[in-house]
Amino acid sequence: MLLQTLTNRVSKGSKKVSLRLVLIVPLVLQIFAAVGLTGWLSLQNGQKAVNDLASQLQVEVSTRIVQHLDRYLAIPHQINQINSDAIELGLLNPANVESMEKYFWKQMQVFDVGYISFGNKQGEFIGVERLDNNNLLINEVSQKSGLGKLYIYGTDNEGNRLNRIAIKNWNPLVEPWYTDLMKAGKPLWSQIYHWTDKPEILSISASYPVYNQTHQIIGILSVDLILSQINDFLDSLKVSQSGKTFILENNGLLVASSSKEQPLPLNQGKTQRIQASNSQNTVIRLTAQNLKERFSNLQDIQDPQQFNFKIDGARHYVQVTPFFDDFGLDWLIVVVVPEADFMGQINANTRTTIALCLGALVVATVIAIFTSTWITRPILQLSAASRAIASGQLDQNFEGEGIQELGMLAESFNQMAHQLRSYFNALEKTNEKLEQRVEQRTAALRLSEEKFALAFRSSPDPITITTLSDGRFIEVNDSFLNITGYGRDDVIDRTTMELNCWVNSDDQVRLHLMLTDEGAIRNQEFDFRIKSGEIRTGLFSAEIINIGGQDCLLSVINDITVRKQAQEALSESQRTLSTLMSNLPGMAYRACNDRNWTMKFVSEGCCDLTGYQPEDLINNSNVSYQKLILLEDRELVQGEVQAAIAERQPFRIVYRIITATGEQKWVWEQGRGVFSPDGELLTIEGFITDITERKKATEALQQKEQYLRLILDNIPQQVFWKDTNLIFLGCNKNWAEATGVDSPEAVVGLTDYDLLPNREIADFYREQDRKIIETNTPQLHVIASKAKPSPDGKTIWLDMSKIPIHDSKGNVVGILGVLEDITQRKYAEEALRAEQENSERLLLNIFPQAIAAQLKQNQSGLVKQNGGALIAEQFEEVTILFADIVGFTPLSTRMPPKQLVNLLGAIISAFDQLSEQHGLEKIKTIGDAYMVAGGLPLPRADHAEAIANMALDMQQIITQFRTDKGEPFQIRIGINTGSVVAGVIGMKKFIYDLWGDTVNVASRMESQGIAGGIQVTAATYERLQNKYILEKRGAIFVKGKGEMVTYWLTGKKY
Repeated sequence: MLLQTLTNRVSKGSKKVSLRLVLIVPLVLQIFAAVGLTGWLSLQNGQKAVNDLASQLQVEVSTRIVQHLDRYLAIPHQINQINSDAIELGLLNPANVESMEKYFWKQMQVFDVGYISFGNKQGEFIGVERLDNNNLLINEVSQKSGLGKLYIYGTDNEGNRLNRIAIKNWNPLVEPWYTDLMKAGKPLWSQIYHWTDKPEILSISASYPVYNQTHQIIGILSVDLILSQINDFLDSLKVSQSGKTFILENNGLLVASSSKEQPLPLNQGKTQRIQASNSQNTVIRLTAQNLKERFSNLQDIQDPQQFNFKIDGARHYVQVTPFFDDFGLDWLIVVVVPEADFMGQINANTRTTIALCLGALVVATVIAIFTSTWITRPILQLSAASRAIASGQLDQNFEGEGIQELGMLAESFNQMAHQLRSYFNALEKTNEKLEQRVEQRTAALRLSEEKFALAFRSSPDPITITTLSDGRFIEVNDSFLNITGYGRDDVIDRTTMELNCWVNSDDQVRLHLMLTDEGAIRNQEFDFRIKSGEIRTGLFSAEIINIGGQDCLLSVINDITVRKQAQEALSESQRTLSTLMSNLPGMAYRACNDRNWTMKFVSEGCCDLTGYQPEDLINNSNVSYQKLILLEDRELVQGEVQAAIAERQPFRIVYRIITATGEQKWVWEQGRGVFSPDGELLTIEGFITDITERKKATEALQQKEQYLRLILDNIPQQVFWKDTNLIFLGCNKNWAEATGVDSPEAVVGLTDYDLLPNREIADFYREQDRKIIETNTPQLHVIASKAKPSPDGKTIWLDMSKIPIHDSKGNVVGILGVLEDITQRKYAEEALRAEQENSERLLLNIFPQAIAAQLKQNQSGLVKQNGGALIAEQFEEVTILFADIVGFTPLSTRMPPKQLVNLLGAIISAFDQLSEQHGLEKIKTIGDAYMVAGGLPLPRADHAEAIANMALDMQQIITQFRTDKGEPFQIRIGINTGSVVAGVIGMKKFIYDLWGDTVNVASRMESQGIAGGIQVTAATYERLQNKYILEKRGAIFVKGKGEMVTYWLTGKKY
């Protein structure tokens, strides 16, 4: 198409353009355009591929860095959590330096971190450090060795201390890992800092607080990460040939990079972190500067960003990815990829493409010149031979060689030349004969032409002259050509059969027989086909005439197609109107505009409607108006019709009629006046139909709706309903009053936006309703507070249900909402719940949790018919502790009662906290005596150890209290291990208590002990001897048991 257009334009632009140029130029242009377009597309696709590849590479590298940081930075917090749990569970004692350093040394074997340590508020410190050669050192600051002095020891393969390596002045309380957490009071990352004793190391610490029993910080766990490991990871990532990655804080300070540059250089013996924008690496420095220009505040970067910029004219692609965690890290990961790393091969391909385009142009030009010369040479020879024939030199012969098509053209040319020579010879002889015949006929033809020319040419009807023998057209007038669409050359010397004019062959046979019998035809209707294929209808007239001794047929056609179509359309319209009128369920009419509307036309439907025949109503106003329309409705009908006619508007009326049988019917009438062009009312036309059954159904429906309205308005619930567009269709009286609308009718057509003050709340309910409609799933008994409070400001609680409304086919057509005010019930439930919670707390203060649970599950058995125990259980091995405050009884005589009770309450509360802390069960207090048990009601293997720990803690706690004389209190404690019976007894005041020999012996251990001492039996000693320090007291006499060997518990071994 392009070549054809170009060739046409060249041809139009110059009449003397050579064929050689026409062949050369398009061929060269097509080849050059194709190769050039291919090269351009290759370059564009290469550039797009570079952009996509750079983006994918940046995302992949950023993702790998984020994943590495997630794993690497999670390790310190996991270690801190493990160590905190170990301290909280008593598995690790911060006061035991030996166990702490062993534990940390073991962890350093497992986790690849730089430092694990613990420091307390007194300035003591214990930590394990990893050297570059992976050897581990123990660092310690203790009160024993002197605070402010850091002792560094080497370790062997078992974690034991070796020789002391160094002593340095160092205070852990001023280190960032300690000061940052003390300010925040929660686990966090410290600032990035350098180690004081090794300033070349850049580190960040994960700090974790350690609390005592009163939730006060007693020390800080810390794990250091050496940031040079992040440098190593970034350097190991292969971004591209010269791509760079680096991490910086939102203040611009460099954290790590893939270059060998240290983010903490030494300057005159001092260390100072560098800004990324001051980096020695050109790419990192310029990228950081560009970041600050694009984002005035790096803290604003909350989502990954991609952009590109140029360094010395070379484009660089940049991706910035924010990195956050829950402990305060806020870093930016930056990946920089130079475009040049990808463009080398693409540029080489581009140069190759340009060279190929130029080469293709040269080769195409040479080939086109050679080809055009080869093609045009024989064509020029043929052109010369053709000009010779045109000049009368018929003895020409052309030999086409080389090209098959030119050979065929040469053969055709030679045949043509030979035929021309033969035709010219025959033509000379024929011309002589024709000249004689032309002279003879000229006179006759001139006479015929004068005779028929005027009538033939000027006739508006188609006229033809055909030969009678074979029906060939001799002449046709212009009307024939205009109607049929043929040209004169298309018709002359052809037959109607050849032109396919006849539609029905029967018409041709009929007219031919009529012409044969009568010699003429007058106005015979037939169908004929014109050139376009359209079928038309005409009246055919013809007679036989003789022209120059030859019988011919003169035919005239009167085209009646339009008239025929109009007649058929009128007949069809009349049939359709008659059918419609006879099938309409009512009566159509046309009436005069007189007082009684005299009928001029009435359809057959009047019989079924009125019982009268059409002839009974036409021109009989006495029946059509006086008898037919009910007397009470005549004035209404007359007024409505006249008012509508006066305004030239249609009228619609509902009224009653009396049929011929006396039956009363409701009818609906619609009509309008028919006016002349000058505005005169001609007639009134309309239609009347029977609506009696519909009227009855409407009245019954209205009664049902009224009854339904009474039901809805008298139920206590609030009810509304909407359509699928969430527009209110109605509600009951209760819902209208609760919503604040005047009446149920006033809500029709409104939406939630009209009724709710807050658009967000309205959107919530609309989305909820839309989901119910779309899923066809009801929402039942949803308890929620009402958006509007009650007049007194209290919250109104509703029980809401929403149900899809279906039509007879099961399609959802709306939604029904039912709301019940449950405010009073809600308040009652909340009061009951609060009372139940109070009862729960009271029950747990009286009984152990497991016993309380059993009592609740078996409430029907709380009262025994025979007064027996409610719960009784045998425990094979538990440990019992009895404690008594020494000197408390004499003290009670010296102190006021209230002060005495407050003091005793404080001591007992402290003991209660210890029992909860150690997971023990307090049994009771009797005066200043305290009883606690381990291993019940839920058995535990370490019950003896738990009791021993509590006994030691009780000795520490009691020293915090003073007598009225300022002296510290002392307690006697006795412990025994064995089997007991535990249960709940009583009918009025339930009590959970223990019985058995084990209980009695434990009580004797306390009463026969000494102030400040913890006396245990041999059974308890057997369970504690490996972990606790016990001294043998020897044999003592115990009432009811005789001599027993007992021991003093003085502390823990580690």
